[in-house]
Amino acid sequence: MVPFVSFLMAAHNARPYIKTAIESALGQRGVAVEIIVADDASSDGTADVAAEIGDPRVRLVRSQKSQGPAHQRNLAISEAQGEWLAALDADDVIHPDRSRILIEAANQASAELVADELVSFNDGNSPAFVSMTPAPAQTVPVGIETWIAHNSLLGGRRNYGYWKPMLRSSTLKKTGVKYDQRLRIGEDYIFVLTLLTAGTRFVHVSRGLYGYRQRNGAISRTLDPKQIKLLTTLQEELLREHSAGNKAMAALIKQFAEDAGSLAGYQILKRRIAAKEWRDAAHLMRNQPEIRRAVVRLALNRLRVT
Repeated sequence: MVPFVSFLMAAHNARPYIKTAIESALGQRGVAVEIIVADDASSDGTADVAAEIGDPRVRLVRSQKSQGPAHQRNLAISEAQGEWLAALDADDVIHPDRSRILIEAANQASAELVADELVSFNDGNSPAFVSMTPAPAQTVPVGIETWIAHNSLLGGRRNYGYWKPMLRSSTLKKTGVKYDQRLRIGEDYIFVLTLLTAGTRFVHVSRGLYGYRQRNGAISRTLDPKQIKLLTTLQEELLREHSAGNKAMAALIKQFAEDAGSLAGYQILKRRIAAKEWRDAAHLMRNQPEIRRAVVRLALNRLRVT
């Protein structure tokens, strides 16, 4: 059977979860599927678990050294044969009707890119999906300004950058867009932004069909300030023409850059604290208001979640 949906699964050390993720993709109702597992030099046997599933719809490609999620997504895309491409993280799960519902909604809206809501869940639990209603799924367009506004680097109540959109494969052939492999953070955000600047029609379906796993005991990682700078530079380059004469977009880009500076400073603060360099940490907090701003914003976001 020719696959209708190709799932792109970049995987790195996800042995406890990857089988469940693959099975949720194989269990999609009403569509033919394939799952391309792009293993990013895992050291815990993740690739072995994928290989042992023994379903011809699951294909494994491996990198001998870690290349990062953007490289692995591009690798999976190069192997994909489906009409639709769907990113699925190796520790997440999806509702059995997700693909069918999103494709139907995209077709009704003549869209090339479609996303739904995330349903967060913890280890040991299952996601409380919100999916089936008598009425057809309602879609809302997502444009460039909306995408930027809902992707604050300091987080927020609804950060669209965590969405996992489905995309028509013909759109990639038409636009030539790829994941930027220089990025180790924000690669999904820039990928979608690049598609939007190329004129891709993007719609959102207000149903929770994608299960986003919150791992027990997970510790927030320290981000590389150089990566944060690269992210903002790429965005500015992409939007240079679109923001000319557009005051609203220019304001959003300025706010994004300010948040990026605050986040980069916060990462330096975290490193000073981790190294027990208390005097330097206190100096940063005392003399850099943008770092204090980041600490307050991130703390408030954590309180909202808990």
